[in-house]
Amino acid sequence: NTNPVDRGFYRGYYYYENTRRYYATTQFQPYHARKAFPCFDEPQFKSRYTISITRPDTLGPSYSNMAISSTEVIGNSVRETFYPTPIISAYLVAFHVSDFVPTVSTSTAPRPFSIISRRGATDQHAYAAEIGVEITNQLDDYLGIEYHDMGQGQIMKDDHIALPDFPSGAMENWGMVNHRETHLLYDPANTN
Repeated sequence: NTNPVDRGFYRGYYYYENTRRYYATTQFQPYHARKAFPCFDEPQFKSRYTISITRPDTLGPSYSNMAISSTEVIGNSVRETFYPTPIISAYLVAFHVSDFVPTVSTSTAPRPFSIISRRGATDQHAYAAEIGVEITNQLDDYLGIEYHDMGQGQIMKDDHIALPDFPSGAMENWGMVNHRETHLLYDPANTN
């Protein structure tokens, strides 16, 4: 990884077919959002955030807390603008740019749930996708609060991104959870 501290908006890498590939992602907790954009980066200060990401057209799609509301092609780039977040602290803002591949749970179409990882690891998505949907449903029932209705006017999506070198076990941002790859993906042939 090119950022030895892995905080703020940082670049990581992985290998696929003997080629180094890069991704950029966030880890803002507890006060690293200020490294990516101007903000009152203290947990007691909250706001709505509208994220716009311009990325090369060879990557994508980008991910953030909310779903993409609009896409604009600009030469060899794509600008993706996301719906505004609910009112949240700056450390809960998240975004991710890469060539990672999603597995979208089609059984939950009105309630978006995805497992996203580097190329070459998508065969390890099935268990996390199955159990993740079940856990979300069980928590909805137990708490009496529907996760997907918490978007303050927008449907909340539930993206889980597996990162090869994530410094923490996971970071539970609104709508986009970053996980250490070994904590999310499951290969029955090679996992204890």
